[in-house]
Amino acid sequence: MYRLYGRKGSGSFAVQVLLEEARAGYETIWVEDVQAPSFLEINPNGRIPVLQLPDGQRMYESAAMMAFLAETLPAARMAPAAGSSARALMLQWLVFLSAGMYESNLRYFYPERYGEPVSVKASARKEIDRIYGVLEADISRNDSYLCGSEPFAADIYLAMLASWYEPDATALGERFPRVLAIHDAVAARPTWQRVQAAHAS
Repeated sequence: MYRLYGRKGSGSFAVQVLLEEARAGYETIWVEDVQAPSFLEINPNGRIPVLQLPDGQRMYESAAMMAFLAETLPAARMAPAAGSSARALMLQWLVFLSAGMYESNLRYFYPERYGEPVSVKASARKEIDRIYGVLEADISRNDSYLCGSEPFAADIYLAMLASWYEPDATALGERFPRVLAIHDAVAARPTWQRVQAAHAS
C-alpha cells in the first residue's frame, strides 16, 4: 500500500493519476498545513507531495515519483521500454517540467515567497510561456505526445501543469494548441476523471 501526502489541486494530482493507471493500492492523506510540526517530521522541506512506499521509505519531488512509479508499476504502461530513446525523452521531460515549469508556477501563484510580488509574477509568466513554446515546437517535430504516439508519465505531468494555466485552457490552446491537445487527451482518461472528482470533493 502506497501513502500519498498531498493537497487538492496541487502537484500530488499527477502522482495520484499514475497510481490509478496502475490500479495500485494507495491511501491519500490531505495536508492542510505543510509547516505543521507533524508534517515537517514527514518532509522537513515543508512541501508536498510526499509518497510513502510500501516498505515505509518516503520520497519527495513529484517528478521523481512519476519516474519511479512508471518504472516500478508496469501495469500502468506509463514508461517506454528501458534503454529506448523514448525512455530517455520521458526522463528528460520530467526533469525539464519539474525544474522549469513547476518552479515557475510556484513563483506565479505564490510570488510573495520569492520577492516583490508583481515583478516575480510577471517574470514567472514569461518563463511559463517560454517553456510552453519549447514544448510546442518539440511536439510538432515528433508525434502526438512528448515521447511519441502514446501517453506516458511525462504527459500526465504536463497535463497537470497545463491545467493550471491562467486564465484558462482556451487561452492555453490559442497559443499552444499541441500542448492543449495533450492535456485534453490525458484529461479524458478515466483515471484523470476519478482523481479530479476526488480533488473536487
